Amino acid sequence: MKLYRLYISVNREVKLFKTQGRDNGEIIDIKINGLCGTNELNLYIEVKCCWNKSLESDLEEELAKRYVLKRYCNYGIYVIGWFGCKQWILDSDTRKPLKYNLEEAKKKFNDKFMLHYIKIINCGYYFCDSHPLILKN
Repeated sequence: MKLYRLYISVNREVKLFKTQGRDNGEIIDIKINGLCGTNELNLYIEVKCCWNKSLESDLEEELAKRYVLKRYCNYGIYVIGWFGCKQWILDSDTRKPLKYNLEEAKKKFNDKFMLHYIKIINCGYYFCDSHPLILKN
């Protein structure tokens, strides 16, 4: 039996390649690299909020095609923060979930990406309803 040391590096807002001309390069939200013996792990995590207009397409177009496949990464995780807060009622506030609620979103993403494990994080309760700075009637 051999014991190996595990080396892990976690970085945020990582530029995957240098700027070339007008291109700003690709920036991944979270990049994790690990090394255990001769085994290497590369994991990219892309984080989106529920009001992102390209929420449905970015799993495949951004994370899978541009980051994971193009950059020879082992794994990718797509995190959706669902901030469906009833306090965000102003028409001018753009931080509103897309046209469906949290349960509909879970079903929609599970149906669309059947081969992936989908977990949408409900951030509404922690950041809205119970936040000490939110005024309640």
